[in-house]
Amino acid sequence: MRLEIKNLSVGYTDPILKGITIVVERGEGINFYGPNGIGKTTLLKTISTYLKPLRGEILYDGIPIEKVKGKIFFLPEEIHVPIKVRAEEYLKAITSLYGANVDKDGITRALESVGVLNPKRKLGELSQGTIRRVQLASTLLVNAEIIRS
Repeated sequence: MRLEIKNLSVGYTDPILKGITIVVERGEGINFYGPNGIGKTTLLKTISTYLKPLRGEILYDGIPIEKVKGKIFFLPEEIHVPIKVRAEEYLKAITSLYGANVDKDGITRALESVGVLNPKRKLGELSQGTIRRVQLASTLLVNAEIIRS
């Protein structure tokens, strides 16, 4: 896996960050830090294809990022989940968005691997930490190689 960012500018209408060039190879990590409002999340949303770049390109193993399905998973900082939905239903919906075909046993195994033992509990009945574990299970099910959190 190779993530290559070339002369990237990100923002909503006007650039917040400009001229970003980075190469990340398999096994490497990268950390963005700084004060609120400087564009860290906007950059990560752009890499995750939630936003379109204003300029530049993002390549995943030489392929434009918007053509790569299911390799990058965006796990937002905020926890917004439908509280009346069961954990297993939530995972089924999320994985379908990434084109993953996951059966009930796979969902149960993924939840157990992150310490969630009852897939039938509604998300509104779970603590924020346990909801975060359910979200983490979704990254396992889609076989994401890059996870943004």
